[in-house]
Amino acid sequence: MTQKPADLEQRLKALLQRAVTLHREQKYDEAAPLYRSYLALRPGNAGAWTNLGALLRRQGLHAPSIAVHRRALQIDPGLTSAWNNLANALADHGDFAESATIRQRLLDAQPDNPVRIRDVCAAWRGLGRHDEVIALVDAAEARLGDIPGMGECRLQRALSHLTLGNYGPGFADFEFRYEGDEVSLPENAPWTRWQGQDLRGKRIVVIPEQGFGDAILMARFLPGLKAAGAHVTLVAKPPLSRLFEHLEGVDEITGAARAGDAYGFWTPNMSLPALIGLPGGRPPPPPRLHIPQDSRNRARALTAPHAGRFKIGIVWTGSTTYRANNRRSTGPESFLALATLPGVQLFSLYKGAAHDAFLRSGMAGLILDACGPDRDFADTAAIIEQMDLLIT
Repeated sequence: MTQKPADLEQRLKALLQRAVTLHREQKYDEAAPLYRSYLALRPGNAGAWTNLGALLRRQGLHAPSIAVHRRALQIDPGLTSAWNNLANALADHGDFAESATIRQRLLDAQPDNPVRIRDVCAAWRGLGRHDEVIALVDAAEARLGDIPGMGECRLQRALSHLTLGNYGPGFADFEFRYEGDEVSLPENAPWTRWQGQDLRGKRIVVIPEQGFGDAILMARFLPGLKAAGAHVTLVAKPPLSRLFEHLEGVDEITGAARAGDAYGFWTPNMSLPALIGLPGGRPPPPPRLHIPQDSRNRARALTAPHAGRFKIGIVWTGSTTYRANNRRSTGPESFLALATLPGVQLFSLYKGAAHDAFLRSGMAGLILDACGPDRDFADTAAIIEQMDLLIT
């Protein structure tokens, strides 16, 4: 029986709606074939094309995403959402120049829209135009005041200030990071959030906010809390606990802060620079980290067979969940030429989601897997001590 046109249209409408619903639920692998099925029969729907492009971007398929958005714009050159989505995909792919051109055009059409200001700033940061980012946000702030959305613009300004070494204003603006979708504060913390109150005689718990590297980076500010008269408890995830033993400025380290613990204040570690301050305008020196003797013994035993060779520790990827990881990462095969140099031995310092792929890559024979089986970052630090050079 031939399907009636009205029935077909109804079925296609339901198919597209189902794809959109799954897309919003972040069920990308289920939504993608529905979009494809719809577009096979209705290839003239620009909105469906750009929806598919946005989905491909979320899957990390940046080049196909860009091509799909261009298809949408061939159909409807005036589709603003497709231009915006194309700019986003280009930025993720590292093509900041074209992304900036598109975003500037969108900003020219809506000069007081904080989202457009934020997007231009992000593209300009990719191009290293940090002074222009700061000037653009300064002008918008003076013109628009504290309207919704300006916090994300200030965060862009923060990142430019920090890149330029303007740490005071940079960390002050960095307190607006919660207005985006990258990080959030703990929900229902039972203690008062510390925002500069008198700490003399008070107990404060410092909670990690972002990654392991950020926890190490912010540890240099802990002595400032101690100097203010506080009893300092640091929450450290297990991979860092041994490395943080004897950390200056810390009274105790715990794996988790519990609601029944008697703290007067709490603070995320990433807020410490803004709240403690920067004497002389510069961050304090790095913290002294603890490497246990058994970690050093393990590292020496692992590297002993390669004595006399130039030892290079390598890491080829960061966290695979980081949205822009593709712009900072490569693969172990990139080190093939280096691995074949006479007198050189490579050691992988990587551990994480891509470890199994490394073991299957064929490079694991040339690159010794030094940190995949280690226990924590204290073991990693001991391996790093044995290296002549690091490349990440």
